[in-house]
Amino acid sequence: MSGGIWELRRDEITGWWSATVVDREFEPQRFHEARTPGAREEGCTNCTQADAAAVTRRVLRQGAFHSVGTRMDAAAGESGFLTLSDVDRAGSWSTLIAPGREHGELDEVPVAMVSAFLMAIRDHLRSARDLGATAYIQFVRNAGGQAGAVIAPFASRSAFETWVIPTTHSADFADTDTATINGFANTLQTAVRALRAIGMPPYNLMLHTAPLRERVDGTYHWHWELHPRLRPIGGLELASGIPVVPISPEEAVAELRRALA
Repeated sequence: MSGGIWELRRDEITGWWSATVVDREFEPQRFHEARTPGAREEGCTNCTQADAAAVTRRVLRQGAFHSVGTRMDAAAGESGFLTLSDVDRAGSWSTLIAPGREHGELDEVPVAMVSAFLMAIRDHLRSARDLGATAYIQFVRNAGGQAGAVIAPFASRSAFETWVIPTTHSADFADTDTATINGFANTLQTAVRALRAIGMPPYNLMLHTAPLRERVDGTYHWHWELHPRLRPIGGLELASGIPVVPISPEEAVAELRRALA
């Protein structure tokens, strides 16, 4: 696809706006960023606490399921805002750790390990949902210094943004069975592998699923979002709140499909 695209786009499902600004022909090398995987292996704190053969969970902030603070709670505070000192009322923080000395990219490790991560996430959601003390848990994988089916949303918020979605409808990832997770792990690896077409840039991978305290089965569809980090956030984006994407989603998905083919 040629350059010269200047479009404001609105996602009809989420309501998000983005600007697609393509000023030249697609050139993969524009998006490449050097990665040094070996550097992660030296002095890895997680490796010292990891199980030698299984995925483990490391709690970074004690207390697994705190109740969530509200605006009323904040208003009652001295400053009127929740601060870091209020973290016990606002939630906790933990990380899932791969087996010791495993630092491979998501598409390089055995698919069984990806399944193990997904099942650990599912089981964590189930436990939190059963306990009923937490409103939502957000799961994110950050790769790099910045950082079912595969689709590119019409109003992408980042270049090469990709959604990985289950082909059967489900609102809550906690309800996912093991067979579905095993198949989905393979699709997730495929989505990450496609990023090698643009040099495997830093990326954020995040789960979007139903809240723990309410049922939204008829209106929500759980999915994972993959956001490559190909360029710094510009002044226009910071000022307007509208992401600027330097490649159209149509061309981005075509490049990813070519890479997978």
